[in-house]
Formats: sequence, structure tokens, C-alpha cells
Amino acid sequence: MTSYRAVIGLAGHVDHGKTLLIKALTGITTARAHEQAIGMTQDLGFAHFDDGQGNTIGVIDVPGHERYIRNMVAGLWSLDLVLLVIAADEGWMPMTGDHLRLLKAMGVPRLLVCINKCDLVSPDELALLEESLLEQVMDESGMVPDIVSVSAKTGANMAALHTAIVRQLADLPASQAAREQSAPRLYVDRVFTANGTGTVLTGTLQQGRLKVGDKLRLY
Repeated sequence: MTSYRAVIGLAGHVDHGKTLLIKALTGITTARAHEQAIGMTQDLGFAHFDDGQGNTIGVIDVPGHERYIRNMVAGLWSLDLVLLVIAADEGWMPMTGDHLRLLKAMGVPRLLVCINKCDLVSPDELALLEESLLEQVMDESGMVPDIVSVSAKTGANMAALHTAIVRQLADLPASQAAREQSAPRLYVDRVFTANGTGTVLTGTLQQGRLKVGDKLRLY
């Protein structure tokens, strides 16, 4: 089985269940204590899971609130796939469209629409929502996305979501082989200060390889 590295992200309106969805998918809680206390993601969160074939898929949780749009954008660079999360009981919201337009502008290559909280609506309501969301995403982005309906709370259809994610990433090994031969490019996701160490950068290696001792140029 050909190996690959993948990083996916979740975007969408605030309180549509992105953080709980990541917990159901990976078993990891990305929200920090203060974010759990207010019920809102403010900064980037990180998790990972196995694709069932020995490859690790990294996951970035981005804020949904408009006040943290800069943090949201910081988490979207160089993602291989984005899940646009939409709550079944609320449907399309203004920030849903804003996030989708940002994804298109930033050139995200793959999009998967994930309807969360499907346990809160009837099957007929869910079918109508799936149809309307397909039209809205096509109108906004020109993309024809796959749509998976799940409930992060009950665990319903989470296996189907896992399968859909892995299927979306099936062509990654070939494209990554070419990217690894290119000059290194590292997107900076976070910058912070650690006592006794100084400034620390973390980021996503979009192409090429890096080793200890390499010199990097900050653009």
C-alpha cells in the first residue's frame, strides 16, 4: 500500500459541532479548557487518526466565529481536504457561505460537505437539506461535493465519514511524490514563546523535505 501524508481541516458556522465531530472521528478533544468553558473554539486545534492502511491523517479544527476569521484562515493553508460542516437543524448560515468563499479563494483542492446533528431532523428534512446544500455549494464554488450526514453526538454514520475522507485522499500518493522533489515550503500555522527556548514556530510542510540544520527564509 502506497503511503502518504495528509492534513484535513474542518470549517463552518460557529456551534455546528466541528470540535465534537473531531472527537468522534479521532478520539481527541481539540478544545482547550477555556474554550470548553465558553463553548467556542478561538484558536487552531490539532488531532489525528489512522486511515486503516497505516497512514496518519492530521486534522485541524478552525474557529467558526467571525471574530476569529484570521485564525481560521491561518489553519486552511496547504490542506489536502476541507470538511464544510453544517448543522442539520440550522442549515446554511451566513458564515457557512463566508467560509466556503474563503476556501475557494485559497485554492483548497478537495471539499467534502458534512451535515452534522442529523439526529435532530427527520429523514425527509435531511433529504431536502442535502439537495439544497448541494445546489448552494455548487453555486458558491463551482465544485460538486460529496455529502455525508452524521451525528457526532450519537456516532451515527461516522464510519461512512471516515470512508469518504479516505476515498477523497486516494490520489495523494502520486501528487506527493512530485511535491517531495520540489524545494521545501513550510506554512507557519502558529507562533508562540516558550520559557527557556524563545520563539517557536509550528507549521505544515507543503512540499519538499527539511532536516536539522537547514536554513529557511521567512516570506
